[in-house]
Amino acid sequence: MTHESVIAAHVEHVREHLACERGVHLLIEDTTALEYQGLEQAQGLGPIGEPFTRGFWLHSTLAVRWDEQANACEVLGLAGQKAWAREASRPKRRKSKGRGKGRGKESNHARQSRSDRESMRWAFALGELDPIPAGSEQIYVADRESDIYEVFERCRRSGRSLVIRATHPRALAGELEGGDLLSAVGNAPVLGVSEVEIAKESRTARLQIRSIEVQLRGPVRP
Repeated sequence: MTHESVIAAHVEHVREHLACERGVHLLIEDTTALEYQGLEQAQGLGPIGEPFTRGFWLHSTLAVRWDEQANACEVLGLAGQKAWAREASRPKRRKSKGRGKGRGKESNHARQSRSDRESMRWAFALGELDPIPAGSEQIYVADRESDIYEVFERCRRSGRSLVIRATHPRALAGELEGGDLLSAVGNAPVLGVSEVEIAKESRTARLQIRSIEVQLRGPVRP
C-alpha cells in the first residue's frame, strides 16, 4: 500500500474533469506539514522543522471550479499530490565548498543546480495535466513560497495563467529596466481602496489596489 496507489483513482477522475469541462478552474497549491512525534517505531519519517520533530510533508494541487457570475467555487478534488520526508541528517554532498565551508550550509548556486530540491514541487503537477480544453481557462494559484522564476515558466509552457503572491523585488526589463517589481507596483496609480475587518486584532485594514504590467528580467541560471 503506497500513497500513490491510494490517491491514483481520485486524481485520475479529477484530471478527466479538467480535460473536458469548460469554464474557469483554479489550481491551488500549498504544502502541509504532518507531525507524528509519538510514533517512535514508524519508519520513513523525518524532521519537519527542528531536528527532534518527526513527520512528513504533503504538497497538494487542489482543483476548484469557479462560477464567475455567482462568485462561488466548487471543489473538484486533488489534481495532484506529492508526499515526502526529509532525511534525518544533511547529506555530505550538500555541504558547501569554498566560501562558507564548514558551516554545513549549501550555496544558492549548488541548491539551484540540484534536480531534487524541494522547490521543484511547485507547479510540477501542471506538466502531468492534459491540455486545456477549448473555451476554458485554468489559473494556477499559490502563496509567496512559489515566487520562483521556473514556476512562471511552467505555467506559461502549459498555457495556464497564474496568481502568485510576490515576495522578491524581481529585476525588470523593457521600459522599466533598472527597476524592480515591488517598487514598480508601489509607484503605480491607486485604482481603489478596500477595507477588510481583522477580527483577531479588532481593527480594520485599508488596502490600496494597484495594477501595472511589467516585463521580468530572467535570471542567469537555466
